[in-house]
Amino acid sequence: MKRSRKAKKRAAKSLSVNKTNDFVRGFVACALIAALERNAQGRRAGFDRRVLCRATQGGIALVAGVAAGHATQRREYTTALTATVVGLAGVYATDRLMKTTSLPKE
Repeated sequence: MKRSRKAKKRAAKSLSVNKTNDFVRGFVACALIAALERNAQGRRAGFDRRVLCRATQGGIALVAGVAAGHATQRREYTTALTATVVGLAGVYATDRLMKTTSLPKE
């Protein structure tokens, strides 16, 4: 059964909103963990560039994991592998960008 253009557009918009929500969930969770880890290491708790990097990586990883999980449920293994590789590339790129930027000494 073919879906109408409106139905396809609604599905695409819903998927985009879900991915955004997944990213925000991962971002916030990892930001909190990174900030608490920073406090446990004896440094002042706060939100600096390192915490931002870890939070961004967490958001990317969660989106990739959710996308891969949904694709696996639909038995779309190529899509699952693609989501995993894109997630890995995003996390790696974030890490490389973090290392190439200069950070203040603590």
